Order: sequence, then C-alpha cells, then structure tokens
Amino acid sequence: MENNSLVRLASEENPVITSVTADTFEEKRRFYNAISNPTGEMTDIVNQPVTIVDYHMKHEKKVNDDGFEYDGLTTTVILEDGRSYKTTYRSFAKAFVNLMSVFGTPDIWENHKITVIVKTVKYGGGMHDGLTIDIA
Repeated sequence: MENNSLVRLASEENPVITSVTADTFEEKRRFYNAISNPTGEMTDIVNQPVTIVDYHMKHEKKVNDDGFEYDGLTTTVILEDGRSYKTTYRSFAKAFVNLMSVFGTPDIWENHKITVIVKTVKYGGGMHDGLTIDIA
C-alpha cells in the first residue's frame, strides 16, 4: 500500500485496507479467523504492551438503535502471537493511521512488527471515550 492511500483510509470507494498478504489456503484461513472471530475487543488489551504485525480496516454503513445511518469503521490488529483484537473507535483508527504515517506500513517495520500500548482517552470536553496508541 502506498503512503498516500493512508489519507484515503477505508471509505465507500475503498471499503477495506489491510497489510495482510494471504496466498495459501492456510494463510487465508488464519486471516479470515483473525478478522471474523477476533480474540477480543481492543479495550481488552488497554495498558498492555502488544506487538502488532498486521492490520485490517473495513468501512461500512451502520444503523444505530434510533435508525440513524452513519459511517462505521472497524479496525482489527493481528498480534505477533496470532491473537487479534478489533474496535470501532474512530480515535483508534486515526491513531493507527498516524502511526503508519510516521513509521510506514507493517511490511517496512523493522522485523515486520511494532510494539504499542493501547490507551484510553477522553475527548469532546471529556464527554466521549476513545482509544489511542503509545509506542512502547
């Protein structure tokens, strides 16, 4: 993926961006399981150092309980040990894109991995919860 595609992020025109290259059946099986049945939610690993090796971002239209349609973005990270965690927090997606803007995409990270700490944040005058990333 070219760095300028980071700016576009996942959108209706480009609904999925990922660092995963899955050629064999086994690689595709592992990737599918990681994004379809993740180990947990990103909030499960808050304040823990984790080593990310791949990611998957998917844009989709969602509808809330009041029938309001909005743009949803699901980000899944795949860790060095094979566990995967997902979130729909846009703040995490923004932080992850910032990480890639500085460090590049996983294919050029040193040893194809980077260790981060997922943190909780408040924004909007403390009215909203979010997630961000610190480099460990």
